[in-house]
Amino acid sequence: MCPAYVDYRLQLQQYGQRVGERLARGGALGYYGVDFMVTQRREGNWAVQAIEINLRRQGTTQGTTPSDDDNERVNLGAI
Repeated sequence: MCPAYVDYRLQLQQYGQRVGERLARGGALGYYGVDFMVTQRREGNWAVQAIEINLRRQGTTQGTTPSDDDNERVNLGAI
């Protein structure tokens, strides 16, 4: 995860966790990433929208090595 602005960082983490929990209930295993779009409203608060879910290791995945590919299993038929 790239560093996010402190005003909406926790919200992104919570949404990402919810996506992961839903994927797990559907049988997904392995890495995933969620792309978000965040815009500031005129009122000053933030609008957060998930725009893409990637069922694979991301370029920003921390602490992984090429051998981790052996553990990347996603059962797409279960989702």
